[in-house]
Amino acid sequence: MVGQTRNCQFELLENRQLLTALNFAADASRVLVVNSDDRNGFIDFDGNSFPDIASTGGIWPGNGDGTFGELILNTDQHFKGNGYAFPGRVFGVDIIDIGDIDGDGDIDLASIYSDESANIRRGVQWHENLDGAGSEYRLRPIDFDVESLRSSFVALADLDGDSDLDIATNVAWYENDANGQSFKRHLFAESQGFVQLHAVADIDGDQDIDLITSRTGQIGWRENNGAGDFAAQRTIDGNLDTRPRAVRVFDMDGDGDRDLIAVDTELQTLGWYENYDGHGSFGRRQLIEIQPSLKGTAFVDVADVDLDGDVDILTGRGNRTQLILIEGLGPFDAGDSNRDGVFDSSDLVFVFQANEYEDALNGNSTFDEGDWNGDGDFNSSDFVYAFQRGKYVAASKSSVAAAIDDAFRDDDSRRAFVP
Repeated sequence: MVGQTRNCQFELLENRQLLTALNFAADASRVLVVNSDDRNGFIDFDGNSFPDIASTGGIWPGNGDGTFGELILNTDQHFKGNGYAFPGRVFGVDIIDIGDIDGDGDIDLASIYSDESANIRRGVQWHENLDGAGSEYRLRPIDFDVESLRSSFVALADLDGDSDLDIATNVAWYENDANGQSFKRHLFAESQGFVQLHAVADIDGDQDIDLITSRTGQIGWRENNGAGDFAAQRTIDGNLDTRPRAVRVFDMDGDGDRDLIAVDTELQTLGWYENYDGHGSFGRRQLIEIQPSLKGTAFVDVADVDLDGDVDILTGRGNRTQLILIEGLGPFDAGDSNRDGVFDSSDLVFVFQANEYEDALNGNSTFDEGDWNGDGDFNSSDFVYAFQRGKYVAASKSSVAAAIDDAFRDDDSRRAFVP
């Protein structure tokens, strides 16, 4: 190589983390129940630290190994046990959240009032747990005849940082002013237009509660300044065919921040978004392959039901007739695009077959197509990131794949990828 020069294209590495690829066993999806509905979720109902499944029909107690016991029927229209009432039809309402609203140490309910004659949800109320066991409640009206309350969402969270639980709905949040004895309404800015509220969580890691919202065709989040004032929606994904119906916030990849998982009911797909910097910057949507498609799905929830350290997914299909559990198998290593559990030369062959290496299109590559650092493109920075993680396994015999190994072992070739 003495006296020779080589023209190399260099690229500065971006300050972002790998867009983690998660592995789910599509063939391990299990039907748990038929004739389900859109109000299902995980909750530790019996306090044994094993996720149970709750629905309006009853409770499936979790065994901690990914299996569930027999259905405990919801014969009393709400569950009585450990102070919980979730999420059965209580006092003529079917949209609720639970928490200690009045600060007396037991679990109360917040709900959206349903005017069933007009099929319009019109008001906000809470239900005081009188005996501490969830057997007797007192209805506490908050705000009725809210004509613009057009969607089924209510959540309890400390939105203003004063250590009590406030109530969030789609059109306003209600400040808990005196341990549930009075509430002050704060309307969300009308200039934002109608925004569906899906969840409340600390998205940017600043110790206050933000909002996860959507409009038609997009999903995003609204930052809380710590006092209950919310910024305009910051778009996470603006390329959805419709408004997502089901969204959950959860640490999907185990890195300590809050990611999103969402169902696009129009496309009948399930996908998740990595919060790659922990401060609300999200990567591209990663589809979770499930067959057949999720037709009619209106819910999703996640938990580690088999206690193996990765997340499992609860969702449904068949127009709410099947409740299914999808087993999580953990993350893929950077570079393992063919998802065989090993980053080796076969992955290099695999990604180059997509013909997207340093092409002229911005943001068109996925993890399977070589985008290992999550910037939407397949280029030299992806090789730098993947090889620096030290998981590459070289071939042991002469072959086309081994020849690729030789190329990447060559010092000059390695330098071609180093900024």
